[in-house]
Amino acid sequence: MIREQIVYVCVCSKCEHKWTTKTKDIPLRCSKCNRITWNDDYAFDLPQEAPEPIDPTPAAQPARKSLAELQAMIDGIGVTPTIAAEPAFDPWQDIGPHWNEIQGEMVEMQKHYKTGAFRPKPKE
Repeated sequence: MIREQIVYVCVCSKCEHKWTTKTKDIPLRCSKCNRITWNDDYAFDLPQEAPEPIDPTPAAQPARKSLAELQAMIDGIGVTPTIAAEPAFDPWQDIGPHWNEIQGEMVEMQKHYKTGAFRPKPKE
């Protein structure tokens, strides 16, 4: 009995591995390097195209302003640039007064939000 079977001889364009498929389906990955782009045509030996040269004439370049000109613009507008600072995050939360056995008095206490540690509130 003779059976005809369609198989493919595949060559990975990345690692140049050559293999034969067992089914009539085109494989999704290279059997050696497992790349899904094994069937893409890559030209590794072609020379790279040179980028276009940059025109050095002043007309091609946008005009840059000096620092003095920029400062004059800011002074003319009357706006002082400010950077808003974020308030400092304090991980200690006030939990109120508690009795301190060591000192024998009521003390304002704080609790750390992550560790749960307690401490007396520092005097400001």
